[in-house]
Amino acid sequence: MIKLFTQTSCNSSRKARQWLRDHEVQFEEQNMTKVAPTPAELKHILSLTENGIDDIISTRSRAYPKIAAQLPNMSLNDTLAMLCAEPRLLRRPIIVDAHKVQIGFNDDEIRQFVPR
Repeated sequence: MIKLFTQTSCNSSRKARQWLRDHEVQFEEQNMTKVAPTPAELKHILSLTENGIDDIISTRSRAYPKIAAQLPNMSLNDTLAMLCAEPRLLRRPIIVDAHKVQIGFNDDEIRQFVPR
């Protein structure tokens, strides 16, 4: 099952949701503003990325400057706990299934989630 992690005011999240609906792809949506991802969900997402934490953290987030200096010295578990407490630090949307992940909305890359 595809899981779509979104945030309420995110235009890219709306585009991804609409694209999946338009292509009749079943998915489960989780609004990170209301229900933050769990450490286990973040570990799964990280296992599918190329650059780990760098791929999922939004450096454009207003909260990022507050943690930027601490981030390189944080353990993985501390980083995951911080991201669960502050999901605004995550890039969005995050589209994930058992074997694939897409961070952000890209009209070409999202096609990987369409069943053959």
